[in-house]
Amino acid sequence: MKRMNVKLVLLGVLALSIALAINSQVPAGVSFAQQQQQQQSVEYSCPMHPEVKSKTAGSCPKCGMHLKQVSKPDAAAEKAAEKEEAQWGGTHFPNV
Repeated sequence: MKRMNVKLVLLGVLALSIALAINSQVPAGVSFAQQQQQQQSVEYSCPMHPEVKSKTAGSCPKCGMHLKQVSKPDAAAEKAAEKEEAQWGGTHFPNV
């Protein structure tokens, strides 16, 4: 009888840990629709043939290489770069 109780407790702990692991991967405040939109905006490209683009990961039809995810610059990062450019000018070289 004790073995049955131990098995049930372990099964419950396993189920709870799986639920917590899945829940921790979803960012707080992000709806399902926003997650889908982010996944749809992801684009993959071949390192050897940049003209080969895909919405899903896979391999390049020309060379067979794995497609790499194309990173799109954040708007905040672009603004910071523009602000730094405006502050120092295009020819500034820091004295390090």
